[in-house]
Amino acid sequence: GGDNSSTANEMPLINLRPLDVTNIKESWHSVEQQLVEVGIRVFISLLENQPNIKRTFRKYRSKRHSELR
Repeated sequence: GGDNSSTANEMPLINLRPLDVTNIKESWHSVEQQLVEVGIRVFISLLENQPNIKRTFRKYRSKRHSELR
């Protein structure tokens, strides 16, 4: 290949205009917020519906944050 060829371990080279970069960054903020909201819902659902997960978290209820590192 030429300059734009890529191997399985490399990302292809894409030339973006500054406006494209701005649009991508702005759209990522929306995606990021949606991921956070979905993550929260999944976490709560797991706690509500999976007794083993609930028991696991109960074991750490009285621990300080510094103790969990």
